[in-house]
Amino acid sequence: MPNTWRRALIVFTLVWMTFVTAVTGADPAHPLFNGFFLVPLAAWIGAMATHGLIRRRRGDQPVSSDHRRRRP
Repeated sequence: MPNTWRRALIVFTLVWMTFVTAVTGADPAHPLFNGFFLVPLAAWIGAMATHGLIRRRRGDQPVSSDHRRRRP
């Protein structure tokens, strides 16, 4: 996944968790608190699925973790 996507998802996660904490007053019994972890998790899964579909349509080859570690 591109770094820009990761950064955007990290910012979204931080903003969401801050928002939920501020609105609910950190009360786990509040109904909005149910989505505290689920909404960011769904965003990350959706972004990974979208990225995979985009790569598949372009015909890009998957990059193995070994490829990233090797330096020429």
